[in-house]
Formats: sequence, C-alpha cells, structure tokens
Amino acid sequence: MTLEAFAWSVLSSATAGLLLLIAGSVLSKRLRWMLTGALGRLLDVDIDHVFGSSREAQRDIESSIRRASKVRILTGRGHDLQLQTFTHLFAGRPTRGGANVQILLPTPTPQVSSIDWTALREAELEGFDPAFGQGLLRQQIEASASFLIGHARLGVEIRFFDAPHLGRLIITNHEAYLTLYAAKRHGRDSRIYMFRRGDLYDGLERYFDLLWAASKSASTNAPNLPSLHTSTVP
Repeated sequence: MTLEAFAWSVLSSATAGLLLLIAGSVLSKRLRWMLTGALGRLLDVDIDHVFGSSREAQRDIESSIRRASKVRILTGRGHDLQLQTFTHLFAGRPTRGGANVQILLPTPTPQVSSIDWTALREAELEGFDPAFGQGLLRQQIEASASFLIGHARLGVEIRFFDAPHLGRLIITNHEAYLTLYAAKRHGRDSRIYMFRRGDLYDGLERYFDLLWAASKSASTNAPNLPSLHTSTVP
C-alpha cells in the first residue's frame, strides 16, 4: 500500500467514525425521548420527556405554544419571555385572536406582613453569581413586567404572585413544562420536565390557578421602566 493510499484510508476511517458518532448522538436523543415516554406510560407516570436545559426545550415549547388556545406561565425574572420562543404570544401575536395568556411574575413589592420571597431568591443567586445583590433581581422583574405590559394585547393578562420562587411553569392545552430552580444554579441550567395531560398536569394546573386567584394585577402596579430587548434565560 502506498503512503497516499494509507493516508486516504486513515482519513476515510476517521470521517466514518465522526459521522457514526454524530448519528449516535442524534439517535440517542430520540431514543431517550422514546424510552422516557414509553416507560412513563408503562409505569403510569405522566412524564413524557426530560430536557437537560432551557435551550434544549426551546423548540418544543415554541411548538406547543403555537398550537395552544390557552397558555399559562409562571416564571422568575421573566427575561425568557422576551426570547424567540415566546414571540408568538407578544411581538408576533396576531392582530386578532391568538391564545389566551395568563402570566404570573413574582411581586417586586411584597406586603409588609408577608415574607420577601424575591429577596430570598436573590440571596441564593448572590451566593454563586456576583452580579446579583442590592436589589438587581427586583429591578429585573419590574423591567420584565414593563416589557410584557407594553406588548400586551386583548387576551393577555399579567399579574404578580406572592410566593416562593420555586421554578418556572408553562402550561398549554396538552403539555406542562416544569423547571425547578436550585438554590445554587441558574434556572437556565436546570432540567425541564414535560408532562402530558394527567394527574401531574392537573396538579400543576390547580397550583397555577390558586396562585392566580391570590395574585394582583401588574398593569396598575408596575413601574415605568424601559423594556429590555437583550436578555438571557433566567
């Protein structure tokens, strides 16, 4: 075998190995999706998929939102609502019609008699992210509220809830996406659990509705802050 033939043989083997590695990675994601759904049904658990992070779930959440006639969102800072995933609900919302949208943001001004859950969550964030502290989280929530109110249309309502910042919840007609916030990690780096309609979906829906019933309108309380057009997922 000549040196040139040997070089081509090595190159072709390396290329084939790389293609196999890529194919295996793609297939493994699909396989994990299928196995999670299959095992969930076998064990009578309503979970359909587990995403490793917000980035992995973006396309699926966007697709679910586009199909939905009603969308309920409970979130922390709310910066993610300015991203492409949610454009169909706000900047890209149809002039007429569109999904009925209910959004819950943490209250930036808790009642005197209640615990300041926003301050507690900021204390957690400050422990591993030096950008936080001195009320930054509160300012970001207020800015998100101003952005959402500025893009609100008929059928979109924004309210403030007064409860611990446990995670992000998105509920559409057929799926619920739950992100649980860790005390020492940003929400964007946390797993997202997708549930189909069932007992867990109904429980998350009930939790949202209870918080909604006790919440206050943001349109009359949010400060006049400029909207943020560049953001990161919370």
